[in-house]
Amino acid sequence: MRTFLYVSILLALVTGCSPSKKGSGSGGKTVKDTMPLPCYSGSFEKALFKVTLDIREQNMTGFLLLKKLSDSIFRMVFANEIGMTLFDLGFSKGKFEVHYLFDPMNKKILVKLFEKDFRYLIFGVLMPGSNPYLKTQMDQEGRQGEVPENITISNPRIPVILKMRLLSHE
Repeated sequence: MRTFLYVSILLALVTGCSPSKKGSGSGGKTVKDTMPLPCYSGSFEKALFKVTLDIREQNMTGFLLLKKLSDSIFRMVFANEIGMTLFDLGFSKGKFEVHYLFDPMNKKILVKLFEKDFRYLIFGVLMPGSNPYLKTQMDQEGRQGEVPENITISNPRIPVILKMRLLSHE
């Protein structure tokens, strides 16, 4: 019952009472970038994505909320469909903070991979001295204003694939 409450609150916060901003995209054209644009700046406040995360043979699906707390601080929460939080991460230009990480995912290399990939996605900046083992490919397709509609992050060396489909943003 508690998880249902959390999911309801999360969805209420994301959708709110604001009008939909559909139709402000790229007019049906597909944009595919290998290097992300720092698209989460300016008027961006929050975005909700439908996510599929494959780590080796494990497949997890759910919703990812990316919220801008200030000009340089972002919070990212990934929860499955029943409301169980899998990770809650905080980012700023100089700091990375794990607020919560589901215990089976709490592996040092996976945490570094999340930090590097999500920092790259949010700020468009690679971490200095990145581990060469954490080579990542990132594709973005379509746009709704500043926010990409589809994002795929994959790592060929560590079998991790994250697919994000934009549901709403403000």
